[in-house]
Amino acid sequence: MEPLSHGFSVEAEEIQSHISYFPVAKQSSKGQEVASFMGERYLTETEVAERTQISLQTLRRWRLERRGPTYRKFGSLVRYGEEELTQWEQAQPCGGEDPTQQIRANSVRQGILLRKSG
Repeated sequence: MEPLSHGFSVEAEEIQSHISYFPVAKQSSKGQEVASFMGERYLTETEVAERTQISLQTLRRWRLERRGPTYRKFGSLVRYGEEELTQWEQAQPCGGEDPTQQIRANSVRQGILLRKSG
């Protein structure tokens, strides 16, 4: 136990357990400050806008409309959990053609591609 100036004593482990509940700023490999909370990495709204190519204004509007990726507020700071953002990205609908699902039409005259059903 370590004595404190006011006559209280507290163990270092107890202090450390309380500290881990607050966001901690760390340096990323790119030299950017990254917020971490209980082991989860958090991104700023600017980082999310760059990563997803969605404008900052759209992200802000989506927050007001309760749409888009899940976010957390730490006081006035808005942060997005990296794992939650990845899950949200993967849940978004995909478009485009899957070339393995295309088959040639029997009629050369029509010259169109048909999708394989089912």
